[in-house]
Amino acid sequence: MSLGPYASFIVMSYALALPAFEVRLHALEQSGAARRSGRGATDLK
Repeated sequence: MSLGPYASFIVMSYALALPAFEVRLHALEQSGAARRSGRGATDLK
């Protein structure tokens, strides 16, 4: 099954961006920034 010529680019982009996003989110939570929903990452069910 072919997913198209850009599938590998999209997968690699997400794979490279996700760790950086998670590090930034963790840093914001550690500095006291609150989510708009008021829930922490550990409150998800």
